Formats: sequence, C-alpha cells, structure tokens
Amino acid sequence: MAESLRIGIAKLNNENYSVWKFKVELMLIKEDLWDQVSMAKPEDQQAAAIWQKKDDKARATIGLLVEDSQLVHIRKASTAKQVWESLQNYHEKSTLTSKVYLFRQICKMHLSETGNMEAHVATMQELVDKLTALGEEIKDPFFVAMLLSSLPDSYGTMITALESRPEEELTLSFVKGKLIDEYKRRKGVPEIEDSTSALRVSQKKTVSTDKGRGRSCYFCHRQGHSKADCYKYKKWKENKEKTDKIERADKAKENKDHTRQRDKEDDRKMEDFCFNVHESQGNTSVWLIDSGATSHMTNYKNFFDKLEYRNLQKVTVANGKNAEIVGIGSGRLSFIDENNSEVDIMLNDVLYVPELTDSLLSVKKLVDMDLEILFKESACRIFKGNAVIATINASSNMYPLRLKHKAMTIKKKTHTEQCQHTWHRRFGHRNPVDI
Repeated sequence: MAESLRIGIAKLNNENYSVWKFKVELMLIKEDLWDQVSMAKPEDQQAAAIWQKKDDKARATIGLLVEDSQLVHIRKASTAKQVWESLQNYHEKSTLTSKVYLFRQICKMHLSETGNMEAHVATMQELVDKLTALGEEIKDPFFVAMLLSSLPDSYGTMITALESRPEEELTLSFVKGKLIDEYKRRKGVPEIEDSTSALRVSQKKTVSTDKGRGRSCYFCHRQGHSKADCYKYKKWKENKEKTDKIERADKAKENKDHTRQRDKEDDRKMEDFCFNVHESQGNTSVWLIDSGATSHMTNYKNFFDKLEYRNLQKVTVANGKNAEIVGIGSGRLSFIDENNSEVDIMLNDVLYVPELTDSLLSVKKLVDMDLEILFKESACRIFKGNAVIATINASSNMYPLRLKHKAMTIKKKTHTEQCQHTWHRRFGHRNPVDI
C-alpha cells in the first residue's frame, strides 16, 4: 500500500474511473496480485490457502484506493474479483444513455484559438476510451475526423494539407503528432531533439537551419520565418478578408437603401403633380395639349408600343380627384393639323392612367424635345426651329388633337367654295371631330 501511495495513484471517484482502472491494474500486476482479479480460485487446498492470502491483500489494496463515496459499491464484496467487478459494473454501465452522453461530449468539443492542444487531444482520447469500455470501438479514421472538425479556423491550412495526404498515412498517432507540433510552434515552445537524431543531422540541414534563422519576416519583423509562413500575417489577412466582406455588404445595403429612398422621392413627386384637366365624357383616345401637365399621360392602352407596369403612386387632377398610375411606356402619336397635314411624334415616358377621361400631351415635355409651343389667336402652334410642324385649333377652351384615324378629311384634299364642308364652317357649326 505504501508502494501504491508512492507511485501516486489518485483515489477513485465518479470522474476518473478510466485512468484509475488502468493504473490499478498495472499496480496489481506489479505486486503479483492480478491473478486474484482475472482468474478463478484454485481447487487445491494448499494452493487455495496461498490464493486466499493474496486475494485478501488484493481486495484491501483496491478498497484503500477508492474514495469514501465509492465504498457503498464494494462493501458487500468478499473477494478482490467481486470488488473489481462491482466497480466495473457501476462505472462502465453499457447503456444507450451512457453512449449517447459520451458521443455528444465528443461532438461538442471545440478548441478555442487560445486553447491548449495537448489537453484537448487528451480529453478527447479519454472520452473515446470510455466509449470503447462500453463496447463501442471508435476506429482511427473516425477519431481523426472528429479531432480535425473540433479545431478552430486558424488551423484550416493545416487541415487542408492533411486531407490531401493518402488515407493510409492519416493514422491517429501521425495526426496527433502534427497537431501538437503545430501548437508548440505557434506557442514558441522549442522541440527537444533526440540525441541520436541530433548526431545524424547532416551539414546540409545545418546550413539550411542557419539560413532560416537569419531570415526576417517583413510583417512581424521576427527572425526565423518568412512573411508567407507568418502566423500573425495569416491571422491579419483572415481578419482583413472578413472586414472587407462586411464593408462590401454594408456598401451594397447602403446603395440599396439609397435607391429605395430615391424611388420614394420620385413617387412623392409624382403624387404632387396637378393637371389642368377638364372633365368630359369624351372618347378614351382623345388627346389634349395641356400646359399644366408635367408628363405625357394617356388612358388608352393601345397607344403604347412598349409598356412597363409599375406602381408610381397617384396623380392629382384639378378637380381634386386622385388617379392611379399603373405603368409607363412609349408610343407614336399621329394626328392631323389645321392644314390637313399628317404629324407624327414619338413620345417617351408616357404615364398609363386608366382613370383619366382624356389623354394629355404635356407642353413641358414637348419643350424638353426642343420644340417651341405658341398659344395665339385661339390656336396652338408647334415649332421645330423656325418651321411650324403643327397647328391645333382651340375647342371649348381646350386644344384637342385630330387623330389620324378619326380625321374626317382626306389628306391633301381641297374644297371648293360651294363645298358642304366649307358652308358647314361658314355657318359656325362645330367640327365633326369634336362632336
């Protein structure tokens, strides 16, 4: 017993059974008492007497190496084998709950950037040993996969290098050694070379080592490595990439918010437009020259050669009513002027407002097309430079266009003084187009 205390075996508790079992087994073997645990009592009386003496010694040794809380499990045992099996049955209960608990502990393990690799590997190994004791043997490839998956992101390069190796080389001992070597390198702990290996170091390797020691890192300015191998540089680069990614995401969000705000402002502007529209029950294809309209707009869907449906809020007309804009597009407007000449105008950014009673041709937009508009003597004249390209007569305080398909006159037709059309105008009757 004094020998066991000198060896330094910690007493059994509810946390250290796996280690305790291994150490006590070795001690019993050393004291020539393991047969009392692993073998049956002999039938020969003389041999049985010697066996009993050793069995009492083995039972006492095991009993004195457990804490008081564990005595309840072995108090009724009369042999060393019964003591051993009682403790084994309690601490190695092969139940599904125990296995699930250990598996979850392994899966939850994760080494922090500043964690101790050696302690991490040892803890995972202990959990695997406990599973093995419960009858669930963990193969080395699975253990290696779980170990690598528990490492922090900074070990990504090393994990990639290990994964590129043939599977037969990725033994558990090899991977453990590489991980601990990398951990020591990062912590600046020098590795102690074996004396035999030191004697076999070639002159070429010595020269290479001296060359490495003379090299200076341009990033951290420390000796012994280059910038490409610098851990601090790799960490800085990784953080910079994350920061740049966040900045790009913020910039994209800012641009998106700016675009959304601009669209809202455009919608508010469209909502504030007020047009001088005279209520009428006219045909849906009637177009009026309107100096108060800030945009061309029509209720006639067939006008559009190209129409994009878009929700642009509403427009407010002079009578106080609101009309909803459902789209915007372009089309070609053909009409007949005062001289029965055909005029063809391409209109862009025309608003589609089905609730309007008439279509509106905006003076402002015509001016933006480098056209000049002149209202004089009950007529509206449209100039392109010095040339008059169209003349529209007033009717009921409005300037309606005579659309090409509604013109009742034939292009370039002349009328005599006795023509019915001439007398129709002399008597002051309304233009048939306006009726």
